[in-house]
Amino acid sequence: RITPMRDLAAEWAGYANAEFLGSGPSYATSAFGAAKMLEAAGTHALAQDMEEWAHLQYFVAKPESTATFLIAPAGAKAESRAVEISKFLRTLERPSIALVGPGSPIADYHIPTLTIPEMVDEPFSPILYSIPLALFAGYLADATGAEYGRAHSGRWIDSDMGNSIRESRIVIP
Repeated sequence: RITPMRDLAAEWAGYANAEFLGSGPSYATSAFGAAKMLEAAGTHALAQDMEEWAHLQYFVAKPESTATFLIAPAGAKAESRAVEISKFLRTLERPSIALVGPGSPIADYHIPTLTIPEMVDEPFSPILYSIPLALFAGYLADATGAEYGRAHSGRWIDSDMGNSIRESRIVIP
C-alpha cells in the first residue's frame, strides 16, 4: 500500500536539504524529524523554530531547493504564526507540507497538508506528529537507496556498534 509519506519521499528524493519548522513542543518534533532524516537518508536537515525561520532561512537564495516540513498542530499556541509561515512557503515556492490537526486553518489553503486525525493537547503532540516524520525518513532512504547510518561503513566505520559515542567521558565537577 502506498502511503502519503512514501509518495512524498519519492517526490522529494532529489532534494539535498530539508527544514523542519515548529514552535514549542512542535520544535522538539522538528528536531526529531531532522535527526531521523540525517540518520536514515543522510540528507542535510535542519530543525528551526518558526519565528527564527522567518528572520533567517526565509531569506535563503534558492528557496525552491529546500524541502520544508511545517509542524503545526491544530490549536497550538503558535498556530497563527504557522498560518503566516505557510503563506511565505507558498509565495517562496518552497516544496513544503504542513502536518496539521483536524480543523487546522492551514488545511483550507496555502500549502499541502497531512492531517493527523486525532486532536491531542499540544504538550503531547510530539508523540503523534513524530510518526509520519519517522516514516518519511525511512521511505526517503528507500527512495534514494541510502542505508541507515551509512551502514556504519566506509567513512562512517567509526560509528559501528555505537563506538563513535562510547568512549567519551562526562566529567562532573
